[in-house]
Amino acid sequence: MKIKIFLTCFLVVNAFAKEEFSAKVFRQAIDQVKKQSLYSLDDRQIYRAALEGVLGYLEKKNKEAATNQRLGFNANQLVAPNAKKDMNKDLEGQISGIGISLRMDSKLGDQYPVILNVIDGGGAEDAGLKKGDQILKIDSVKTGELNQFKSIVGAIRGKAGSRVKLQILRDGELLTKRVSRKKIIWNAVEVADFYSKYAYLKISMFNKKTVEGLKNEIAAMKKEKLSRLIVDLRGNSG
Repeated sequence: MKIKIFLTCFLVVNAFAKEEFSAKVFRQAIDQVKKQSLYSLDDRQIYRAALEGVLGYLEKKNKEAATNQRLGFNANQLVAPNAKKDMNKDLEGQISGIGISLRMDSKLGDQYPVILNVIDGGGAEDAGLKKGDQILKIDSVKTGELNQFKSIVGAIRGKAGSRVKLQILRDGELLTKRVSRKKIIWNAVEVADFYSKYAYLKISMFNKKTVEGLKNEIAAMKKEKLSRLIVDLRGNSG
């Protein structure tokens, strides 16, 4: 088996050394992997790994370019179909969940999510969850055991009408909350108040409803003959 692994590596590396990067070489390399490798891989696993490799290379280029440009990291990711459906729901501005937005706290080792906002009328508000609450467990599963942020979000979301049990830490006190899931209409744009000739407008999220909501609020402000607008993007979850 060791000889087979060596031969596979030699054939692949040899092709790369000659810089013969082509579809033909790729197919030849994959054929050798399938025939000679110690581990058995099916086509689905191979194609997925290859695509992840391409996206990882793009991410590396992003980081190199970020030294001179303001580019975000982790922009190139392989998204599973179920995760894509969740992303589309977010962009539509309507989801089934408890009505919170989250962020990971680097001070806690990026293991425990912290509530960033509580949406009016959601199950989280009904259960008394507050901004700044740290979520330690989701239905008895420690959030630190969930590998990715999207896994944490997915565990909290669920079918409208169902409930999720959360263990939270608030000001040093452990609390357990049973929270109902509801259909949430995410109001991305809201006006907090008018101050004389000034208006304070908060944008909590960018989705398909944001532009329309912003236009409506600005139109209302013009009727009030306001001359200044303060736009608050703090805590915007993207």
